[in-house]
Amino acid sequence: MVARRLAGPVVPALLALGAAVRALPFGGPFHLPSHADETFLAIPAIQVLAGALPASAGPEYFGAAPSYVLAAWFWIAGTSTVANDLFAYGISLLIFWTGWLVLRRFLAPSAALLGLAALAAPPLFFAQWSFTTSGTHPTLLVLGNLCLLATYRIFGAGPAWRRAVLVLGLLAGLGWWTNPLIVVYLAPFGLLAVGTGLAWRAPIGLFALGLLIGGLPGWLYELRYFPSARFALHQAGGIAALPFRERLTTVTSDFLPTLLGLDARAGRLWLAVFLLVAMPLWAIALGRAAFRGWRELAGAASLPRRPARGDAILWVVALLNVALVLATARSIGAYYLLPLYSVLPCWMGEALDWLRRRARVAVPVMLGGFMALHVWLGWHGTFGTTPPGGRRWAPVERNVQSVSRWLEEHGIQRVYWTDMESLRPTERLNSYEVTYLTGGRLVASDPWREHIVSHGRLVDAAVRPAIVTADPAAGRLRAGLQAIGVDVSETDVAGRRVLEPAPRFTTTFVPLPRVRWTVTASDSAERAGDLLDGDAATGWSAGGRQAPGQWLAVDLGAPELVTRVDLLAVDWQNVPAGLRVEVSLDARHWDTASAVPDYWGPLFFSEHHAFLKVRRGRVQAIFPPVRTRHVRIVDTASVAQHSWSGREVFAYGPGGPRPPVPRPGEITSALRREGIDFVYANHWLSAWVRVDSQGAIAAQESNINLNDSSRTEPDPTELVPLRLEPGVGLLLGADTDPAGVRDALAGQPVTVRERTAGPYRLLVLTPASPPRHLDKKEWRASASDNAAQASRAIDGDRRTQWVSRGPAGPEVTVTLDLGRSRDLRGVEVRPGLPGRDLRLAVSLDGTTWTPIDAPVWAGSLYWTGSELLRNGGPKWAVAFPRTSLRYLRLSPAGPLRDPWTLAEIEALE
Repeated sequence: MVARRLAGPVVPALLALGAAVRALPFGGPFHLPSHADETFLAIPAIQVLAGALPASAGPEYFGAAPSYVLAAWFWIAGTSTVANDLFAYGISLLIFWTGWLVLRRFLAPSAALLGLAALAAPPLFFAQWSFTTSGTHPTLLVLGNLCLLATYRIFGAGPAWRRAVLVLGLLAGLGWWTNPLIVVYLAPFGLLAVGTGLAWRAPIGLFALGLLIGGLPGWLYELRYFPSARFALHQAGGIAALPFRERLTTVTSDFLPTLLGLDARAGRLWLAVFLLVAMPLWAIALGRAAFRGWRELAGAASLPRRPARGDAILWVVALLNVALVLATARSIGAYYLLPLYSVLPCWMGEALDWLRRRARVAVPVMLGGFMALHVWLGWHGTFGTTPPGGRRWAPVERNVQSVSRWLEEHGIQRVYWTDMESLRPTERLNSYEVTYLTGGRLVASDPWREHIVSHGRLVDAAVRPAIVTADPAAGRLRAGLQAIGVDVSETDVAGRRVLEPAPRFTTTFVPLPRVRWTVTASDSAERAGDLLDGDAATGWSAGGRQAPGQWLAVDLGAPELVTRVDLLAVDWQNVPAGLRVEVSLDARHWDTASAVPDYWGPLFFSEHHAFLKVRRGRVQAIFPPVRTRHVRIVDTASVAQHSWSGREVFAYGPGGPRPPVPRPGEITSALRREGIDFVYANHWLSAWVRVDSQGAIAAQESNINLNDSSRTEPDPTELVPLRLEPGVGLLLGADTDPAGVRDALAGQPVTVRERTAGPYRLLVLTPASPPRHLDKKEWRASASDNAAQASRAIDGDRRTQWVSRGPAGPEVTVTLDLGRSRDLRGVEVRPGLPGRDLRLAVSLDGTTWTPIDAPVWAGSLYWTGSELLRNGGPKWAVAFPRTSLRYLRLSPAGPLRDPWTLAEIEALE
């Protein structure tokens, strides 16, 4: 009766107190290391308002559901930082309100009232994390509390429990679209459903129906963005996890005390209050919960219509949450334990009620101290110590405005924003944060790790976008830009450097033929020739750490007019830390054509601006035309982490005038007329097409992030084969060799017709009927080496192999007898021979042999952005004019470094 009389005035007061405490973050700084995290939901929400279907802006295991709610709020209140904060505050109030509903449902009235008192003044960590838009955890807590209420209704003999099963399914679907940790709230339902037999009864279908409906957007996202399960990705992570013992120590000695309210920064007095008041209360609460939970977990199986206490439900949530954190293969943070805040107030409320019945006077004192401690900590970190200029967005907005105002005054709307590491943490700004804080008037993109890929495309497609950076990055970047023939206008704006690039050259570049070239190297010289084999699957690497003096030298065979040198990168990390390009006519006297002592790359020019550190990148040097026969690239710096490597080396002479910037819609219209829905192009044209077509025509990404969920898969070193499908075209940039591209396509099962798209050539690919594999039933195989295993090369099983006894050369042959005369037009051999060729000879009688001269490559191709190279890794395959034969002989065209391996040979007709 006393509890009921007190509840009238006390509950509104506690609710008001809780609302006030949760408003304190308005008067403080951001509690996270980076204020950019506070735009976590805002950017996708703005994209939703623009009609897009974005994925999460952060880790891919998060869903986008909260952004759609925020988009609705932005539609009403605008997209300002104030609106963003009000949304965070609204979510925190929903957490508070649903937490009160859980207390009322799971506890007796007096215990629920005391639990509300503890919930009204929460520990600092929870108060901070419930007021944020840095992730999906706050929304998860709201959905989780509602799941607990529905679960209790189902197993607590409440009315309309079947309807509650459907509601729980809807919440489960929405939860999966929000955060995979929703599983900790669904586990009690699963265990009780199995224990009570509900799992085998018809009403369980209502849960499945609700799960399908509530999670439908999430399942569609799963198919579009996440080809593998998000929860598996969540567990795998991208950062190595601590060993289990260290995770256990971290959780028990760091995370749990933080969750319970321990703050070492609070000072000795308040630390003493925590140890004398809060810790004893938490010890009693956890002890009481363990005692009650153990009894109910032991007898949790009860009929669905029979009342069930809530202790078992709460303990399942708590135990599974801790177990997942301990078992995960990801790096962990205390925020992964936030679901415990759906449980802890209940345990505290029950413990305080138990104490009240035994020490009525002590409870108000201890509870008052408990609440005062948390309120003071919240006040001390916000309004109590933070001046108005340091609260929330105030310093961040000042920081952005100082730069954005200058950029807008100079008509700059697209910028690369990079390398804020030299600034103080409070001054660093992420690129997508800049875009949000300027209301989209300025679109900024990190040049190689942009989370919002649509922003990256907009900047990649711009003409000569500015680059905003900070010293010392500005100096490194300026030298690199000048080395690729780009003049730089540099301005100091509020401690940052704004670089405005403008190319000095006005001509295109024509690739020089490489038929007479030779390459030598200071390190791994035996692999240097792989830089000229036209096969992307091979490459050269200096091996080990980079050291000054390592070099690559190219003999062009005769003097040529050279104005540009490119080294196609294997990976953006494996580039020289400093470089010098030297030229010589006699290989004795060398002149420096270009030098970058501190290289930041790969850095290269594509059509209308420079690209930095993207996948498929190039180490490039552009300099005034010089007649030379020898070109040498010298490493001039040291780095221990990555070796220096490359796939191919190219040199260029000056060409004709550069094409103008296309008119909007000019290229897109031409592509649509030809039915093109995917185009291969260079980095700038790829971005231009995607932006100009508003995503209707796809292309390879220019940024290192490969899709809208910011994933960098496949690995940059993986060679994705050229697609030979209907609706695919090649848009040839100004510096691409059309004849070389056509020659590369000559052996492929496609017909090629040439069109124009604006100022560029367009090759439209139409797939033709591929050659048919010949039946091997009548075949016989023999070999000049290891003859006993020759049949393995034609047995139809790629797991079996014929292998020569040592490194093979032209003297080693494998001969096939096809059983009778057949007409062939191609041969395939697996595995491939990257960078190496086979010689083919045919015979009708096994005695007189005729070589097949100049077969054309028919294996996989790899598009670099400017060239079509062989991709000899998957298979070695060639095509030739239809030829009659019964016997086919294969041998290496030159010495192989390793034993020759044949898993399977195919003949094509």
